[in-house]
Amino acid sequence: MQDKAGKTVKSYDSSLEKVQKAQKKGGSKLQMAQNDLQNNTTSLAGILPALIGAHQSMTLDRLTELKEMGVKFETVLAENGNRRVEGSERGMNRLLGWEVEEEVRGMALKFGGTSQSAGSINGASREMGGGFSSQAGTPTRSSSKSLRRDLRRIPRSYIDPISSI
Repeated sequence: MQDKAGKTVKSYDSSLEKVQKAQKKGGSKLQMAQNDLQNNTTSLAGILPALIGAHQSMTLDRLTELKEMGVKFETVLAENGNRRVEGSERGMNRLLGWEVEEEVRGMALKFGGTSQSAGSINGASREMGGGFSSQAGTPTRSSSKSLRRDLRRIPRSYIDPISSI
């Protein structure tokens, strides 16, 4: 079909060129060139609907394939977005479920605090036992080495809970 259309278009172009040359010269060649052009125009008009149909079919196929690729791309983006949302929700749920007061009580008991000092987390004036002086929250010189040693044993997730999520 395409070969026939190509040949017909070339023949039409050649006939059109012959008519233009014959018009300059005039005579009997002009009538023959015009007849040839008329025949090629009729041939071209006969195959034109088939060419348009083939072009529309190819265009439809290409656009359908382009649409499918776009849908696949958007699906992948949506799936990745859903995964990010799910991850964010898990992190948020972990943070919301994190009992900070219980964490502090547990650490106070674990590292030498008394049950009384662990229970008064919300109190304004706290007297801490186990290595702290009588002034609330002020470590003594003798306890600073043991405090540093104890702090090194605290898991990183207790110090920076966000980084463990």
